[in-house]
Amino acid sequence: MKKVDCEIIQDLLPLYIDNICSEKSKELINIHICSCDECLRDLNIMRESMFLIDPHTNSDNNSEIDILKKIKSSLLKKNIKLVAISCIFITIVFVLLGLYIFKHEDVILYKDVSIKIDEFGPEKNIIYTGPANNLVKSTEKTIKETDDTIYQSINLWLTKTPYTTFTKPTLKNYSVFTLNDYVDSVDVEHPDTKKVYKPVEIYYTDGISGERHLLWKDKTF
Repeated sequence: MKKVDCEIIQDLLPLYIDNICSEKSKELINIHICSCDECLRDLNIMRESMFLIDPHTNSDNNSEIDILKKIKSSLLKKNIKLVAISCIFITIVFVLLGLYIFKHEDVILYKDVSIKIDEFGPEKNIIYTGPANNLVKSTEKTIKETDDTIYQSINLWLTKTPYTTFTKPTLKNYSVFTLNDYVDSVDVEHPDTKKVYKPVEIYYTDGISGERHLLWKDKTF
């Protein structure tokens, strides 16, 4: 009979430890373990096993946690690095795109424009019809020099950028500039020699070394 009682008690011990058995069962277990050393020992073992943590298991868990933390940290660093590289790349692209749009210049060829010079005394107005232009360029070359005058040939050309091409309308009969506003040597006296720089011919060129097209020539020269 005692063996049967012990088997029943041992079946109830887990419920007793978790405090979910009935009051009658608790009373029965309490009475029994007072007289049964074997069941009392099993009860104590069960209680200890519920609160005892295997150090190896804990170590393994900590190792797994550490590995997960390292993986998370590594992924975070990679994501930050990726975002930084992406930002740098996008910035470089925008800078290069901006430089191309606003700074990249193409020469406006003579065949693509209509250009003439209206002369009013020393001023010479360039009347232009063609694509919207960005900058006026010029070079001067001395073709004759006397005691008091340096006679020059002037090359002019206009440039355009992608920005002016797509944002500004085509110009028609537009006074692009007055020559002496853009060329320093128009009838200007040299501060040292006192010689006068005088333009006697003006060409529109397709760039610095491009073909030259005569726009104006001093008939008295």
